[in-house]
Amino acid sequence: MSKVTETKDGATTRAITIRPSQLARILGGAIRTGHPVLITGAPGIGKSDITYQACLKTGADMILSHPAVSDPTDAKGLPWPCQDGERAVFLPFGDLEAAIHATKPTVWFLDDLGQATPAVQASYMQLTLARRVNGHQLPACVTFVAATNRRADRAGVSGILEPVKSRFTIYALATNLDDWCEWAVTADIHPHVLAFLRFRPDLLHAFTPTADMENSPNPRTWARLSAWLTTGIHPDD
Repeated sequence: MSKVTETKDGATTRAITIRPSQLARILGGAIRTGHPVLITGAPGIGKSDITYQACLKTGADMILSHPAVSDPTDAKGLPWPCQDGERAVFLPFGDLEAAIHATKPTVWFLDDLGQATPAVQASYMQLTLARRVNGHQLPACVTFVAATNRRADRAGVSGILEPVKSRFTIYALATNLDDWCEWAVTADIHPHVLAFLRFRPDLLHAFTPTADMENSPNPRTWARLSAWLTTGIHPDD
Protein backbone atom coordinates (compact mmCIF):
# COMPACT_ATOMS: atom_id res chain seq x y z
CA MET A 1 0.00 0.00 0.00
CA SER A 2 1.57 3.28 -1.06
CA LYS A 3 0.66 6.93 -1.44
CA VAL A 4 1.03 8.32 -4.93
CA THR A 5 0.67 11.67 -6.64
CA GLU A 6 -1.02 11.52 -10.04
CA THR A 7 -1.24 14.41 -12.48
CA LYS A 8 -3.89 14.20 -15.20
CA ASP A 9 -5.15 17.04 -17.35
CA GLY A 10 -3.40 19.55 -15.15
CA ALA A 11 -4.94 18.30 -11.88
CA THR A 12 -2.95 16.67 -9.10
CA THR A 13 -4.61 14.19 -6.77
CA ARG A 14 -3.35 12.08 -3.91
CA ALA A 15 -4.65 8.62 -3.14
CA ILE A 16 -3.50 5.36 -1.61
CA THR A 17 -2.74 2.67 -4.20
CA ILE A 18 -3.87 -0.81 -3.17
CA ARG A 19 -4.37 -4.25 -4.70
CA PRO A 20 -7.75 -6.03 -4.79
CA SER A 21 -7.13 -8.20 -1.71
CA GLN A 22 -6.25 -5.09 0.30
CA LEU A 23 -9.40 -3.31 -0.89
CA ALA A 24 -11.51 -6.27 0.21
CA ARG A 25 -10.08 -6.04 3.73
CA ILE A 26 -10.47 -2.26 3.82
CA LEU A 27 -14.11 -2.47 2.78
CA GLY A 28 -14.77 -5.08 5.45
CA GLY A 29 -13.46 -2.66 8.07
CA ALA A 30 -15.36 0.27 6.54
CA ILE A 31 -18.64 -1.65 6.73
CA ARG A 32 -18.05 -2.37 10.41
CA THR A 33 -17.12 1.21 11.28
CA GLY A 34 -19.20 3.21 8.81
CA HIS A 35 -16.17 4.95 7.34
CA PRO A 36 -16.86 6.34 3.80
CA VAL A 37 -14.57 5.02 1.04
CA LEU A 38 -14.04 6.26 -2.53
CA ILE A 39 -12.45 3.79 -4.98
CA THR A 40 -10.77 5.14 -8.11
CA GLY A 41 -9.29 3.26 -11.04
CA ALA A 42 -9.54 2.30 -14.68
CA PRO A 43 -12.67 0.66 -16.11
CA GLY A 44 -13.06 -3.07 -15.72
CA ILE A 45 -10.65 -3.74 -12.84
CA GLY A 46 -13.23 -4.89 -10.27
CA LYS A 47 -14.25 -1.86 -8.22
CA SER A 48 -17.94 -2.77 -8.23
CA ASP A 49 -17.43 -6.52 -7.95
CA ILE A 50 -15.06 -6.26 -4.97
CA THR A 51 -17.57 -4.02 -3.19
CA TYR A 52 -20.35 -6.53 -3.84
CA GLN A 53 -18.17 -9.40 -2.60
CA ALA A 54 -17.33 -7.42 0.57
CA CYS A 55 -21.05 -7.05 1.24
CA LEU A 56 -21.59 -10.78 0.81
CA LYS A 57 -18.69 -11.62 3.12
CA THR A 58 -19.85 -9.29 5.89
CA GLY A 59 -23.54 -10.08 5.47
CA ALA A 60 -24.34 -6.46 4.55
CA ASP A 61 -27.10 -5.37 2.23
CA MET A 62 -26.24 -3.20 -0.77
CA ILE A 63 -28.11 -0.21 -2.13
CA LEU A 64 -26.79 0.38 -5.63
CA SER A 65 -27.17 3.91 -6.99
CA HIS A 66 -25.99 5.33 -10.32
CA PRO A 67 -25.55 9.09 -9.79
CA ALA A 68 -24.59 9.48 -13.47
CA VAL A 69 -28.26 9.02 -14.40
CA SER A 70 -29.80 10.45 -11.22
CA ASP A 71 -31.53 13.71 -10.36
CA PRO A 72 -30.62 15.80 -7.29
CA THR A 73 -34.03 15.03 -5.76
CA ASP A 74 -33.06 11.33 -5.59
CA ALA A 75 -30.74 12.14 -2.66
CA LYS A 76 -32.85 14.93 -1.14
CA GLY A 77 -36.42 13.66 -1.33
CA LEU A 78 -39.43 14.90 -3.26
CA PRO A 79 -41.01 18.19 -2.06
CA TRP A 80 -44.64 17.65 -1.10
CA PRO A 81 -47.24 20.06 0.33
CA CYS A 82 -48.74 19.31 3.75
CA GLN A 83 -52.49 19.00 4.15
CA ASP A 84 -52.73 22.38 5.88
CA GLY A 85 -51.41 24.09 2.77
CA GLU A 86 -49.01 26.11 4.92
CA ARG A 87 -45.92 23.94 4.74
CA ALA A 88 -44.09 21.47 2.55
CA VAL A 89 -41.94 18.48 3.44
CA PHE A 90 -39.44 16.34 1.54
CA LEU A 91 -40.63 12.78 1.07
CA PRO A 92 -37.83 10.21 0.65
CA PHE A 93 -38.24 7.69 -2.13
CA GLY A 94 -36.21 5.02 -3.91
CA ASP A 95 -32.68 4.47 -2.62
CA LEU A 96 -32.93 7.27 -0.04
CA GLU A 97 -36.01 5.70 1.50
CA ALA A 98 -34.32 2.28 1.59
CA ALA A 99 -31.27 3.76 3.34
CA ILE A 100 -33.34 5.65 5.92
CA HIS A 101 -35.20 2.47 6.86
CA ALA A 102 -32.17 0.14 6.89
CA THR A 103 -31.96 -1.95 10.06
CA LYS A 104 -28.86 -4.06 9.34
CA PRO A 105 -25.37 -3.27 7.98
CA THR A 106 -25.93 -1.68 4.57
CA VAL A 107 -23.57 -0.29 1.95
CA TRP A 108 -24.95 2.58 -0.08
CA PHE A 109 -22.81 2.19 -3.20
CA LEU A 110 -22.54 5.25 -5.44
CA ASP A 111 -21.18 3.72 -8.63
CA ASP A 112 -19.56 5.90 -11.31
CA LEU A 113 -19.87 8.98 -9.10
CA GLY A 114 -17.39 10.92 -11.23
CA GLN A 115 -19.77 10.81 -14.21
CA ALA A 116 -22.51 12.60 -12.28
CA THR A 117 -23.26 16.29 -12.79
CA PRO A 118 -22.01 18.73 -10.13
CA ALA A 119 -25.61 19.23 -8.93
CA VAL A 120 -26.09 15.50 -8.33
CA GLN A 121 -22.70 15.16 -6.63
CA ALA A 122 -23.54 18.10 -4.36
CA SER A 123 -26.88 16.54 -3.41
CA TYR A 124 -24.97 13.79 -1.56
CA MET A 125 -22.75 16.15 0.45
CA GLN A 126 -25.09 16.56 3.39
CA LEU A 127 -25.86 12.84 3.53
CA THR A 128 -22.22 11.75 3.47
CA LEU A 129 -21.11 14.23 6.15
CA ALA A 130 -24.04 15.06 8.46
CA ARG A 131 -25.85 11.79 7.57
CA ARG A 132 -29.15 13.61 7.45
CA VAL A 133 -31.09 15.56 4.84
CA ASN A 134 -34.29 17.58 5.03
CA GLY A 135 -35.25 16.22 8.44
CA HIS A 136 -34.43 12.60 7.68
CA GLN A 137 -31.62 10.83 9.57
CA LEU A 138 -29.56 7.94 8.21
CA PRO A 139 -29.14 5.04 10.65
CA ALA A 140 -25.64 4.21 11.87
CA CYS A 141 -25.71 0.89 10.00
CA VAL A 142 -25.42 2.62 6.59
CA THR A 143 -21.94 3.03 5.07
CA PHE A 144 -21.17 5.05 1.93
CA VAL A 145 -18.87 3.52 -0.68
CA ALA A 146 -18.34 5.28 -4.00
CA ALA A 147 -16.42 4.34 -7.15
CA THR A 148 -15.24 6.29 -10.15
CA ASN A 149 -13.01 6.06 -13.19
CA ARG A 150 -10.39 8.72 -13.80
CA ARG A 151 -10.60 11.66 -16.17
CA ALA A 152 -7.95 10.19 -18.46
CA ASP A 153 -9.95 6.96 -18.93
CA ARG A 154 -12.33 8.50 -21.49
CA ALA A 155 -15.23 7.32 -19.33
CA GLY A 156 -17.13 10.59 -19.20
CA VAL A 157 -15.60 11.65 -15.87
CA SER A 158 -15.23 15.41 -15.54
CA GLY A 159 -14.06 15.25 -11.93
CA ILE A 160 -15.48 15.13 -8.42
CA LEU A 161 -16.23 18.23 -6.38
CA GLU A 162 -13.60 18.94 -3.73
CA PRO A 163 -16.14 19.00 -0.85
CA VAL A 164 -17.40 15.60 -1.99
CA LYS A 165 -13.91 14.07 -2.19
CA SER A 166 -13.00 15.35 1.27
CA ARG A 167 -15.83 13.31 2.77
CA PHE A 168 -14.17 10.04 1.70
CA THR A 169 -10.90 8.23 2.18
CA ILE A 170 -9.68 7.72 -1.39
CA TYR A 171 -8.07 4.47 -2.54
CA ALA A 172 -6.67 3.92 -6.04
CA LEU A 173 -7.23 0.30 -7.07
CA ALA A 174 -4.49 -1.38 -9.11
CA THR A 175 -4.66 -4.83 -10.70
CA ASN A 176 -2.62 -7.71 -9.33
CA LEU A 177 -2.23 -11.03 -11.15
CA ASP A 178 -2.01 -13.19 -8.01
CA ASP A 179 -5.15 -11.63 -6.55
CA TRP A 180 -6.99 -11.99 -9.85
CA CYS A 181 -6.00 -15.64 -10.26
CA GLU A 182 -7.14 -16.41 -6.72
CA TRP A 183 -10.51 -14.88 -7.56
CA ALA A 184 -10.60 -16.56 -10.97
CA VAL A 185 -10.34 -20.04 -9.47
CA THR A 186 -13.39 -19.43 -7.25
CA ALA A 187 -15.25 -17.82 -10.17
CA ASP A 188 -14.66 -20.81 -12.50
CA ILE A 189 -12.70 -18.77 -15.03
CA HIS A 190 -11.74 -20.96 -18.00
CA PRO A 191 -8.34 -22.65 -17.45
CA HIS A 192 -7.10 -21.47 -20.85
CA VAL A 193 -7.51 -17.85 -19.72
CA LEU A 194 -5.69 -18.53 -16.46
CA ALA A 195 -2.85 -20.31 -18.23
CA PHE A 196 -2.46 -17.58 -20.83
CA LEU A 197 -2.32 -14.78 -18.24
CA ARG A 198 0.26 -16.67 -16.21
CA PHE A 199 2.28 -16.80 -19.43
CA ARG A 200 1.59 -13.14 -20.33
CA PRO A 201 0.94 -11.33 -17.02
CA ASP A 202 1.45 -7.96 -18.73
CA LEU A 203 -1.84 -8.47 -20.56
CA LEU A 204 -4.04 -8.77 -17.46
CA HIS A 205 -4.49 -5.02 -17.65
CA ALA A 206 -3.22 -3.29 -20.78
CA PHE A 207 -5.85 -0.58 -20.83
CA THR A 208 -5.57 1.99 -23.61
CA PRO A 209 -8.43 4.51 -23.86
CA THR A 210 -9.59 4.86 -27.44
CA ALA A 211 -12.50 6.28 -29.41
CA ASP A 212 -12.49 3.20 -31.65
CA MET A 213 -14.95 0.32 -31.19
CA GLU A 214 -12.52 -2.09 -29.57
CA ASN A 215 -11.82 -3.32 -26.06
CA SER A 216 -8.54 -3.29 -24.18
CA PRO A 217 -7.35 -6.25 -22.10
CA ASN A 218 -8.55 -5.86 -18.51
CA PRO A 219 -9.99 -8.18 -15.85
CA ARG A 220 -13.55 -7.58 -17.05
CA THR A 221 -12.81 -8.43 -20.69
CA TRP A 222 -10.86 -11.56 -19.69
CA ALA A 223 -13.87 -12.70 -17.64
CA ARG A 224 -16.09 -12.11 -20.68
CA LEU A 225 -13.74 -14.16 -22.86
CA SER A 226 -13.86 -16.94 -20.28
CA ALA A 227 -17.66 -16.91 -20.44
CA TRP A 228 -17.49 -17.36 -24.23
CA LEU A 229 -15.00 -20.21 -23.93
CA THR A 230 -17.10 -21.91 -21.26
CA THR A 231 -20.07 -22.01 -23.62
CA GLY A 232 -17.91 -23.88 -26.11
CA ILE A 233 -17.88 -20.99 -28.59
CA HIS A 234 -14.38 -20.19 -29.80
CA PRO A 235 -13.29 -17.17 -31.87
CA ASP A 236 -12.15 -19.40 -34.76
CA ASP A 237 -15.43 -21.35 -34.96
